[in-house]
Amino acid sequence: MFFDDSELCLAFGSEVLIRAGFDVSTARCLVEFDQLLLGWQPDVVLADIKMPEIDGVALCRHLKQSPRTTRLLVVLFSNLSPSHLAELAADCGADAYISKTGGFDLLPVTISSLCEEILW
Repeated sequence: MFFDDSELCLAFGSEVLIRAGFDVSTARCLVEFDQLLLGWQPDVVLADIKMPEIDGVALCRHLKQSPRTTRLLVVLFSNLSPSHLAELAADCGADAYISKTGGFDLLPVTISSLCEEILW
C-alpha cells in the first residue's frame, strides 16, 4: 500500500511498482488508508512522512503497536536526507526507508529485498 498526499507521487510510484509486478493500492488520506486496511492486508506500507492528517512516523508507530498490523512492513518514503530518514525509521520502528530524491528507481529493488529478507 502506498500512502502519500501527492497525486503525482502516488501515480509515478505506483506505476514503477506495478511495472515491477507489485499489486499496489494507494491512499491519499487517513480515511482512505483505514478503508483499504479493512478489506486488504498488504505486505508493505510505503508511507510519506509529511502528511496533513498523520505523518508517516506516527502512522508507523500506530501500525507497529496494533496487534492486527504489528507484522506489517513499513517503509518511510520522503524527501528528507537519508541520515534523517534513518534516524526517524529507527525511532518509530520502520523496517526501511527510501529517499524520494532518486529513490523511485530503487522502489522495486528495495521492497523486493525487504520482502525476501523478512516475509518470504
